[in-house]
Amino acid sequence: MCLYINKDAEIKTAKRNIICWKKLKLSNESEFRGFEYEMGVKYDIPEGMATHINEYDRLQVERAFHSWENKPSNHSFSYKIVICVIPKGSTYFEGTQHDSRDGYASDAIIVYDYTKWYQKIKFWFNYLSLSLK
Repeated sequence: MCLYINKDAEIKTAKRNIICWKKLKLSNESEFRGFEYEMGVKYDIPEGMATHINEYDRLQVERAFHSWENKPSNHSFSYKIVICVIPKGSTYFEGTQHDSRDGYASDAIIVYDYTKWYQKIKFWFNYLSLSLK
């Protein structure tokens, strides 16, 4: 995934938990980089996000966790759509993903497989407890 942002875009700090969506392979690997996620674990990018200007003169966010703002449809049997949380206090950009959908690039993310009932319970429990901090 690539997130395109305006050249004057400012990095934001999440004032609350942000619900977002991500597409993973059935093996829980990311769609493009092959990073394997464990459900319910918070992942961070300690060195921070990075941006660069691509060959089309657009500012692109790299080295970040990319996600969609709204749940996309899934027409593939080899992928699943998972619900995610950008935790309160994380830094993030808002922009447009490679598929022209609104999305985020963040320095932290928690991923849940929302197709499993126990992951739904864990998601809502963690979402509420993180929001109260």
